[in-house]
Amino acid sequence: MLTYTAFPKKTDTAILGLPVKILLAGLPMTPIPRIAGAVFRAATDPDVATSGCPWVLPDDGPVIRVEKEALRAGVYEILDQRIRRAYR
Repeated sequence: MLTYTAFPKKTDTAILGLPVKILLAGLPMTPIPRIAGAVFRAATDPDVATSGCPWVLPDDGPVIRVEKEALRAGVYEILDQRIRRAYR
C-alpha cells in the first residue's frame, strides 16, 4: 500500500472553527485547487520509493517532497519507532 500526505500551511475549510478563522484573518491561505493538485501529484508519482513522503506547500512556492531520510531525527524518530512497533 502506498501512502502520501500533503501539508498546506493554512487553508480555509469547514474544519476551521470561527475562533481559528479569526486568528488567521488576513494571512494568505493555500487555495484548495493547489492542495488538490499536490495530492494528485503525490498520488500519481510513479516512484514507489516516495511512498510515505510528505509533500509540503509553502506560500507561493513549489510543492516540495520531503525525503523520508529528513524525518529520522528528534520527534520523527520517536514516532517512527512507535509506528513500527505497532505494526509488528
